[in-house]
Amino acid sequence: SSEHAKDMDSNQNPFEHITLIDTFTNKLSPSSLETSYETLIIPPFYIGEDTSELFLAYNAPDEVNPFEMLMGDIFSSHPSILTGNFIDNINLTIYVDSSQYIGNRTIINQSPPWEDRAAWRTWQPVYGRGNVLSYPVFIKNHRSQAVLLGIENTFFLLLQAQDTKGEWRTVSRLAKYCMDDDGFNYFYLRSQQIALASCPVFTGNYKTKLRLAFAYHHSEIEKNRLYSNEFTGYVDYDLIH
Repeated sequence: SSEHAKDMDSNQNPFEHITLIDTFTNKLSPSSLETSYETLIIPPFYIGEDTSELFLAYNAPDEVNPFEMLMGDIFSSHPSILTGNFIDNINLTIYVDSSQYIGNRTIINQSPPWEDRAAWRTWQPVYGRGNVLSYPVFIKNHRSQAVLLGIENTFFLLLQAQDTKGEWRTVSRLAKYCMDDDGFNYFYLRSQQIALASCPVFTGNYKTKLRLAFAYHHSEIEKNRLYSNEFTGYVDYDLIH
């Protein structure tokens, strides 16, 4: 519909050299945020070297790495993340490409109850192409060290929207996780590598500017100021007031 027409972002796309190939044809529809307590699920399509072409394999297995493999690479000189502080000097480019649509990569098998930690240690997600109309999200790590990017089935990204006064309001929440639990899969991005994910196109009664924010904890959003480009979208007015 015209309400969700493709929005050519005014910022230059630093990932315009990458062509996305999507061969699926199921019907896609916008999503909605019912409350600001919803988790924004942004699972990865790809984590690896920069490239000129990416095939969107929605059912591909995750490129995951055991927590122990990350310890020496990331946390040896930055143990403060385990006590709730953000890693210093993260340098990411995050770009939401609102000029094109893709589907969402979603888990199609039932996950165990959150409290069943034993089941989580053996459970493996099965992915497929969902029905949520989405924008591609590109991330690049410019840091000399690897960066912890996400856990289980989502990146550490929140959605923010501008209110009528131009103030940015966070309208989603981070997924629950425990940094010292080795039962989870962790996603990381090595130096100069890129990641591809998707951000839902949302419905709502209020048109405004949107952006994504990267953080391990809600309290670190304003301090670290790791934001994507701004793009036009919709949310419900009540979520930002």
